[in-house]
Amino acid sequence: MLKSVFKALSPAFRGSLLPFPRKVQIETTTVCNANCIMCPHSSITRVKGHMQYPLFKKIIDECAEHAGQVAEVYPFLNGELFLTPQWENYLAYARKKLPAARIIVFTNGSLLNEENTGKLLEIAPDALNVSFDGTSKEAYESIRRNLKLEEVEGNIRAFMARRGSDPSGKPRVSISVIEMDKTAADIPAFVEKWGKVVDKVSVEPYNTWTGEIADRGVKGRQSRSRVPCPRLWQNLTVLNSGKVALCCLDYDGQVEIGDLNSASIEEVWTGERLREMRRMHEAGEYDGSGICRDCDYGKYQSETPFWWR
Repeated sequence: MLKSVFKALSPAFRGSLLPFPRKVQIETTTVCNANCIMCPHSSITRVKGHMQYPLFKKIIDECAEHAGQVAEVYPFLNGELFLTPQWENYLAYARKKLPAARIIVFTNGSLLNEENTGKLLEIAPDALNVSFDGTSKEAYESIRRNLKLEEVEGNIRAFMARRGSDPSGKPRVSISVIEMDKTAADIPAFVEKWGKVVDKVSVEPYNTWTGEIADRGVKGRQSRSRVPCPRLWQNLTVLNSGKVALCCLDYDGQVEIGDLNSASIEEVWTGERLREMRRMHEAGEYDGSGICRDCDYGKYQSETPFWWR
């Protein structure tokens, strides 16, 4: 009964609660120094490169106009943040204009050297996540190709030593490992080892990026009855060009829903293209966008819009 009531009222809830995205993901660069086996980076066909700083500022400025609604900003997507020329200017500007929002940085850790550590600690984003797979040199370097285990591990430990153990210190540091065939057996040891070093260890499910890369996940995950993807009602994903992709898993920008070079976030967020995608999800038409059909997140997600439960 309650579910049917919530579904009937959902347009009103969406209109009043989310007039602007809660989470904004901005691809500062598509350049990366790794070649990971579970990443679609090498399959990107759109133009690779860095987001121009004036465009980044424009996006952040509009977010600042809606500061009470923007909860989180992620300055990364299909690239390594620290390869963005003068990345610290991007991050510092976001921190200055959005003091109440959570600024969350993801990195592979290979460039978390002394210089970048100093800049990061000065800017003090809220969270830093290091993607790190494997406990042995052989496993790590076969997964995160082009990176060296000893170097990355040393960077993480040096960063933690420099930040200190103050529980209020920023950024809070987490390490994430993807559960897949090459890591599954070692995950308990991984969690025990890194749980003594960083603030949090996360075990993430394997994702095939909407069916675009080989499935190396651990078998046995249970599919759920599909429901509308909450990301369509919460997240906005901006590519390095300024074009807006359907979601963060649309790595090649197959489903373009707007362009922030010529439109505002608010116009894209409330525009016809995104409204149509939401309508299709509400109707259970997950094949409509192409990429939603084979999305692992859609098949296995546990997070759903509250009005759909």
